[in-house]
Amino acid sequence: MILHDTGWKAIPEDLHLKAFGPKMTDTDLRRVHEVEGARIAAEILTAVGYDPARRDEIVAIIDGHDSRETALSLNDKVVKDADKLWRFSRAAMEIDHRRFGYELREYFAWLGGQVDGWFFTPEAGRMAREAFAESRAALIG
Repeated sequence: MILHDTGWKAIPEDLHLKAFGPKMTDTDLRRVHEVEGARIAAEILTAVGYDPARRDEIVAIIDGHDSRETALSLNDKVVKDADKLWRFSRAAMEIDHRRFGYELREYFAWLGGQVDGWFFTPEAGRMAREAFAESRAALIG
């Protein structure tokens, strides 16, 4: 998880919102962050002498963690789910509705519609629903 989004450093910050979020318009940029993130992770894990088999699994997961529609393994499912779960926290909702240019209620409507399609494990879906309900109650009432 720590290394999965390091590839964003290869994309100018003013282009980030074109590559993710509800108004994404450039899936190629999203893919660049995955490829670059995999490259960076491989370099770091090799430099620190990480087990080659585990390194290769981590690199494969990073290379497709957002764009790949099917998961490679349980570990890939956990990374994909963890990456999306933060969005359901109160802190993320307070940031993201502004970042994506939505009124809070409008953003809640969009985000609430993502749960069934985003998560790979039942546990993550349950955690998202719980966090969504708590965050919505705290922010909207």
